[in-house]
Amino acid sequence: MSDGRAVVGGEQVLNTALLLGGIAPVLSGLAAMFLGDAYVHLIGPHVPELFSKEAYEMLLLWVNLQGGDALVAGLSRIVVAFLGTLVLKQLFAAIGIFHSVYELWLLPTRALPWCDATGACRNLAVVEIQLFVVLHVVLVLSFGYGLVRTYQPNFPAWKRSS
Repeated sequence: MSDGRAVVGGEQVLNTALLLGGIAPVLSGLAAMFLGDAYVHLIGPHVPELFSKEAYEMLLLWVNLQGGDALVAGLSRIVVAFLGTLVLKQLFAAIGIFHSVYELWLLPTRALPWCDATGACRNLAVVEIQLFVVLHVVLVLSFGYGLVRTYQPNFPAWKRSS
């Protein structure tokens, strides 16, 4: 007998998490691929001054390449959300948890201290880093919950007392 609570299936949770986790890298990937210089300047107007001319050109090349990788990763998540099998969604979720945990270590322990140490980051870049931390927390929780729900459809198993 139903107690009136809406039940969201594990696959639905994985689909939503994959879409959410795919949109951000698609957008930032496009920006980094085609607008690398503007992308770096969004971090802070003084970032280019931290590099020699040759090193900055290499940084832009690296940003363009990483943008392409982010675009492909984001599009892959979106395609899997719409067309993937449950097993493929579970695999992408497990990989997504690993990736997000890495980002949750990297962003607050490396990116924010670098901004503080150099003073080269705009406030907007710091806010963006903080928003990405929030996004990755949401992704870890969503991917984890979706995985648990696909293996244990009745999770959490609340029982009504008679």
